[in-house]
Amino acid sequence: MKTVQLKYFNKAYLVCFFLMGLFPVAPFVAKPFLLGPLVFVSVMSLFFISVKKINWRLVIINTAVFLIFFYSLFYSENIDQASKQIVRLLPFLVLPVSFALVPKEIYEKAKRMFFQVFTISCGLFCLLIFVYAYHLKSEDIGYVYSHISFNLWGYREHPIYISLYLGICLIFLLWQPKKSYLDVLLFIIVLTTLLFLTR
Repeated sequence: MKTVQLKYFNKAYLVCFFLMGLFPVAPFVAKPFLLGPLVFVSVMSLFFISVKKINWRLVIINTAVFLIFFYSLFYSENIDQASKQIVRLLPFLVLPVSFALVPKEIYEKAKRMFFQVFTISCGLFCLLIFVYAYHLKSEDIGYVYSHISFNLWGYREHPIYISLYLGICLIFLLWQPKKSYLDVLLFIIVLTTLLFLTR
């Protein structure tokens, strides 16, 4: 029975990591919904999967970072403002802990899927940016940036946030032990877009 349950959870985790990989290319309003399934599946796995299959060391490390933030709340002069900051930081606790709760048997496979989908999504988003910038037919970089931030076909992504995705993508591509022609092409596209956004 446990084997059957683990099989279903493995498939669910692969779907969750695939959805998270779409994060860069998803519209801003849809991004939270791509993270929710992993949190849900990770919480459900606590009731159906043996606790021995969970990397508790990672869970403790990820939780400890947030507890340090929470502890600093008592040293703040503005408790109300500090409390709001703690609430805003909750996703930075929930997501890493959800990652850490993924069973060891599926973690590597799910991680590889996430890296691949994420890098391809970044490449597609870069192409979308260039198509949109060309569509504007303007050499005024400020004008182009403002349109990317507010009018990019419903994305409403600030160039700073886009640059963060692309920076993470470059790190993923550099970490690849064996780089395919697709990886090299994606690296060039993403790096070119990052340079464009940082002008």
